[in-house]
Amino acid sequence: ILSSDYDYWKADLKLEGKFRIRKLGMEFWQLSAGWISTPVPYLKMYTPPANFDDLSLYSTNSFETMRPNEFVNQYQVAVHHRHNFGSVKTGIKWIRPEFHWANNFGIGWLTKPALHTGLTVQDMSLGLFETGLVIEDIIKVNLIGIGGGVFYRYGSYAFSDEFDNLAFKLSMKIGF
Repeated sequence: ILSSDYDYWKADLKLEGKFRIRKLGMEFWQLSAGWISTPVPYLKMYTPPANFDDLSLYSTNSFETMRPNEFVNQYQVAVHHRHNFGSVKTGIKWIRPEFHWANNFGIGWLTKPALHTGLTVQDMSLGLFETGLVIEDIIKVNLIGIGGGVFYRYGSYAFSDEFDNLAFKLSMKIGF
């Protein structure tokens, strides 16, 4: 940062891919990684893409059960995986459900959390895990598809109340 007390380097990497598994559907994945050379202020750290609310829209390549700003990291790696099983023909023109199974994993470290005074900070050094099922196009009218899903958080950062580990999602697709 020009004319400041902070001298650091920041590097990001993102790889994405997809491939078809014959008769089983499509696989989608994303690997993202970030590195900051030295400890920096809270606002310059990595906060993983969190998408939790009481009821929110499903967003690919984000953590559906993670609360906003729940974790802060100096180094982090995230893997997002989704498998689309394809649409099911129901015989009803406007009902063509499409099943997706999603898995998200993230891990991150904060080297000097004591530098962030007055804040409660937590890194993802134990790994955050979640999995979910999304059904898109439960109802499809013209170019708009509506569906829903549910995600479950497990592992070291799971909450003691099982219901708090669930995230219910709405799904909306607009196709042209």
